[in-house]
Amino acid sequence: MTPKSALLSAFFSVLVAACSSSSSPRVGTVNPLGSAEQMDGGTPTPSITQDCSGLAKSQTVSQPCCLADGVDACGAMLFCAAFDGRTQPTCYLDHTRLDGTECSGDAQCASGTCNMKNKKCKSMPGATCNTTTGCAAYMAQKYICAAGKCTTTTGAPSSACETDSDCKNGSCDPTSHCAGKTGATCHGQSDCSADLCCKGNGSDMQCQDCRGGAGDQCGAFFGDCRPGLSCCDLSGGALYCEASCH
Repeated sequence: MTPKSALLSAFFSVLVAACSSSSSPRVGTVNPLGSAEQMDGGTPTPSITQDCSGLAKSQTVSQPCCLADGVDACGAMLFCAAFDGRTQPTCYLDHTRLDGTECSGDAQCASGTCNMKNKKCKSMPGATCNTTTGCAAYMAQKYICAAGKCTTTTGAPSSACETDSDCKNGSCDPTSHCAGKTGATCHGQSDCSADLCCKGNGSDMQCQDCRGGAGDQCGAFFGDCRPGLSCCDLSGGALYCEASCH
């Protein structure tokens, strides 16, 4: 070996040794339950140590990634996460997480909205749903989970509802529809709550308490009496609402 070659060999040996002694393994974190993630604007949830040795940055779809690399872990329009029981984070495409699957950010979900309380993607309009996770809005239009399906609501009588707050003038009945309270405009019996009836003339129809008051006839053809009154037979066959039948 010539003196020049020996000098170059010694130089590179020293350089490699210096790099090896000064570097340390990159370490990331991964949650085995699937909530760890890194994406634009995302924050990882630490749980166990991830050895990132040998993992490059800007990984592509389905390649393993290092949470410690932050937004550089995966390429553009991708995020690094460990969902569905994974212990090795991988790169997912944005907006590919299906309704009801694990998420930790809106951009991950196909519906565009992640329920941050239970870390599940909200359902898309018209899709099946559950009230725990709920439905995503679309173009500022609110959708609710009524009868197991994401549907729009206006709050008007007979429109779909999830809770009483979805109804403008009434309550959400057991069939997940808004039922009008006393005085609400109605077009038929279905617009009113079960204890009211739709009554009036022409266009002036309102939900009213149609149960009989004191002295009103009651029974099969006349209906029930209001609370506190009983339907009594006090006149040989005809039934009337009275405070007491004695």
